[in-house]
This record gives sequence, C-alpha cells and structure tokens, in this order.
Amino acid sequence: MLINARRVLLVDDDPTIHRAVARMLCGFDLCSTYDGPSALAEIETALAQRAEYALVVLDVGMPGWGGLETLERIWRVTPDVQALFCTGEALAYHELRSRYGDTDQILAIKKPFSQVELAQAVQALTTKWRLQREARAQLDQLEAAVAARTAQLATAHDRLAEELAWRDRVETEIRVSQRLEAVGQLAAGIAHEINNPLQYVGDHLEFVQEATGELLDLVRRIEQVTGGADPATAQGLLDTVDIPYIRRELPGALEAIQGGVQRIRTVVRAMKELSHPGTRDARAADINHAIESALEISASSYRSIADVEKHLAPLPPVTCFIAELGQVFLNLIVNAAHAMEGQTRGRLVVSSAVDGDHVAISFADTGGGIPLEIQQRIFDPFFTTKEVGRGTGQGLAIARAIVVDRHGGTLSFDSIASRGTTFVIRIPVEGPRPRASAAA
Repeated sequence: MLINARRVLLVDDDPTIHRAVARMLCGFDLCSTYDGPSALAEIETALAQRAEYALVVLDVGMPGWGGLETLERIWRVTPDVQALFCTGEALAYHELRSRYGDTDQILAIKKPFSQVELAQAVQALTTKWRLQREARAQLDQLEAAVAARTAQLATAHDRLAEELAWRDRVETEIRVSQRLEAVGQLAAGIAHEINNPLQYVGDHLEFVQEATGELLDLVRRIEQVTGGADPATAQGLLDTVDIPYIRRELPGALEAIQGGVQRIRTVVRAMKELSHPGTRDARAADINHAIESALEISASSYRSIADVEKHLAPLPPVTCFIAELGQVFLNLIVNAAHAMEGQTRGRLVVSSAVDGDHVAISFADTGGGIPLEIQQRIFDPFFTTKEVGRGTGQGLAIARAIVVDRHGGTLSFDSIASRGTTFVIRIPVEGPRPRASAAA
C-alpha cells in the first residue's frame, strides 16, 4: 500500500509567506489556501479524492477563523492530520492543551523561522503521519489475517466437533452391537435357559389343571348329594379322586411353576439390562447386580463345563457406565468358559471387593492359560486365537477401552500355563477418570 506523506496544506493570509514556504519546502507537495473556510474545503475535497494531507501549516493570527479554530474544524473531518503552527508571538503550551488536550500531533515555530527549522518540523510531522498510517495498515492486515484464521479455526472446530460426535456415535454403536453380538452368540443357550423352565411350567400346569378339574367336579357332586345322602355315599364320592396324591403333589407343582416363572423373569431381565444402550452420563450403579446379571445370561456357556464360585463383597454405589461394564463382565465370563472347554470340569471364581477408592472385580478360570508369546497382543483389536465364527477379536479390545479409557480404571491379567487365567478390573468409586494409560 503506497502512502503519500509529502502532501502539505499551507493556511496563511499573507501571500509572501506562501512564496517563502514554497521555496523552503520545495521537496514537498505543497498546496496553498488563504483562510480557514478555504482550508476546510480543500481538506474535504482531498478526502473525497482519497488524496489526504499529512500536514497542515497554519498561521495563528488570521482574519475570520484563526489558526486554532481552523485546526479544530479540520480535526472534526480528519483527526489524524498533523499540525504546525507558525506564529509571530509565543504560543503557550497550556493554551494548546486546554484547547486540544494532550496530543503529540502539534508543533509550533515562531516567525520569522529559518528554512532548516521549518523543514525539520515538517519532515518530523509528515514522517510520523506516514509511520502511523503504515502501522495502521499493517494492523488492519493483521486483524484481517487473524479474523480469517479465526474463521478457519471456527470452521475446523465445528468440523472437529462433528467428527467427535460422529466418533462417539460410532463407538456407542460398536459397543452396543458387540453386546448384541455376545447375546447372539449365546442365543441358543439363552433359549435353552428359557425353554427348560417353560417346559416344567407347562408340565406342572397340565397336572394342576387336571387336579383342579377333578377337585371342582368332586365338590359339585358332593354338593348334589349332601342334601339326603348318607355318609357312605359321600365317602364313596371322595374315594373316586386320589385326594392324598393331589394333596402331596399340588403344592410342589405350584412351587415349581413359581420357580420356573421366576427363572424366566431373571433371564429376560438380564438380557434387557445387557442389551440396553446405556446412558450418556455416568451414574451410580450396583456392580454386584451387574455381575449377577452377566452370570445369569451367560449360564449356558459355563454350566456344563464349570462350577461357579461367587465371592461378592458388599460394595458402595459406583459411578460408572453400568451397561458397558456389563458387557465387559459378559466378555470375560464367556472367554473363561471357552478357555475351560475340552478339559475336566473346571471352576470359575468371580469376586468383588473394595480396594481403597476403587472397587476390584476378578474373574478366575482353571483353563489352559494364555501362552506367553501372545500375552502382549491379547488387547489388540481383531486379535483372536478362537476358530472362525467364535470370536472377532473385539471383545478384550472393547473391554480395555471401556475400563481404561471410559472409566479411568485398569484391566490386568495374570496367567499361568495349564493352571488358568485371572482378569482383574479396578474401577474408581467416584466416577470415571479418563486417562491414556495402557492395561497391564
């Protein structure tokens, strides 16, 4: 940006002063006016033509508007122009300050002045005006660059927020789909878990229905003959129904029905809790109840191959994402069951306890253990030692992400060949503490 700092406006009513100043300032672009109104009109014209003056040189004592009033009117139009007063009498500083305030835009020289004195004052004021304009132009460019960069950052921030929201949705969908995948893999066993109690509920209901029908028919016949029948006739009617058998079997049948219904209710509730997508915020929850639900829904995976031992200590409410922790528990239980397949009947030990400001949950199996050469890879996504169709390699990776990244806890394991593996989860009681540490 080119800035012309050589334009100077001379305002004086004496033509001889104009001729003298023109000779002294021959290196400047000098324009002459002879009174205040003409000077103001010239300033306005120059502004309209975008050819501003850097400096006005004013005579203090002029007819009409004096130099002081002329400068006041000029500054209302262009407050940045510099001013040099030429006066035949001393111009007091307090007079300038009282009229214009504290400003560094004014210099004053006394007539008669020398060429050096005038040229130095004009050079100093025009240079200062140029430097101020250049600084302002650079500041404008900087502000424009900052505004453009800020807009870019705002756009990038919005895009990042959208991507983070998308990633959160995808991660949530992956966790939910993995839970549903686990339910799907256990579907046959869950159907068996529900079918068994339904079977004996149906069988006992058939007996109860028949026994109740016989009893109601007996009551009807007794009512018909009680009016004039002798005791022998009534006893004969009672003998047609096996009352001792009904008395012996009916309470047990009703109890079995109630137990079967309760078992179905328990399995269905555990399935609902596991498949629930959970909440966006961590909430206080019962960890032991989540463990019991995971054991209920995965019973078909371990019941035929291992005995379960539960050592669940009383725990305080834990602020967590309980649906996601339920997924972790289910993954570890199913993995333990798979590790004990093909061996003598094993043992699955599930424990919980308070550990300082954390709760610790462990799942120990008596399987074959994790080979030392792959222990460093078991938390890697898509790494699995199971045959095709039994594992995607996502279970332990997701479990680690849920425990470590989502809850700020730890997920570690201890494995001994031919003796089994123990996974230990530690979760802070007061809520998630996100961090980027790796599992042990």
